[in-house]
Amino acid sequence: MALDLFAGISVSDYAAALPWYERLLGSPPTFIAHETEAVWELAEHRYVYIEQQPEDAGHAQHTIFVDDLDAVVAGITERGLEPAKRETYGNGVRKVTYHDPDGNEIGYGGAPLDQEDQASQEPPKRRAILSGSTFEEQIGYARAVVDGDWVHVSGTTGYDYATMTISGDVAEQAEQCLSNIEFALTEAGCTFADVVRVRYLLTDRADFEPCWPALRRAFGEVRPAATMLVCGLAEPEMKIEIEVYARRPEV
Repeated sequence: MALDLFAGISVSDYAAALPWYERLLGSPPTFIAHETEAVWELAEHRYVYIEQQPEDAGHAQHTIFVDDLDAVVAGITERGLEPAKRETYGNGVRKVTYHDPDGNEIGYGGAPLDQEDQASQEPPKRRAILSGSTFEEQIGYARAVVDGDWVHVSGTTGYDYATMTISGDVAEQAEQCLSNIEFALTEAGCTFADVVRVRYLLTDRADFEPCWPALRRAFGEVRPAATMLVCGLAEPEMKIEIEVYARRPEV
């Protein structure tokens, strides 16, 4: 009996999810089923697809077992994604897990390493994380840089990078700053709980207090070291910019 396997992943925003999965899977979709569904053929008769279904997004849990896990993970890292978790089970089988922007879990599994392979494992290299902001392309910088255990997130403003629009309200800008930062931290395998230092840059000192509720929600538990500065920013519509440093948890 002929059999094809299709593993589905529901996403809240197809347009935003598509480039993330292209980086994860290493190619454009094999075919587009319809305007909000894309399909990748991973092996003969084995497919994974994403479909815009916001009500179900964030609940998928799939694992893809591959012959050369280290090469696959290295390729994904070169494309700008970092794992959320690495595990080695009692039998030596390894799993590297990624979380998409909705929280869907996609893992890659691999066979146990022999002793020679384990000895040759190198520490993680310096990697850049891009968000899609036009400023990054025009100026020449990354949203964040992972350097070993450390994650350096660039000064981040309140633009929605998907549309390059920005609210006129400083509190809403702060919320969007944090959303953009959270994306970079997630790509680096971190959360707000891993932030050790934060720097706030504002054009008007009176705008700082309206941002406190959003900042407290992000950092109230971890209590990083912090500095607030009043200064000019690159564009007149920018009211706040936030920069963070985080240390990656052991994975």
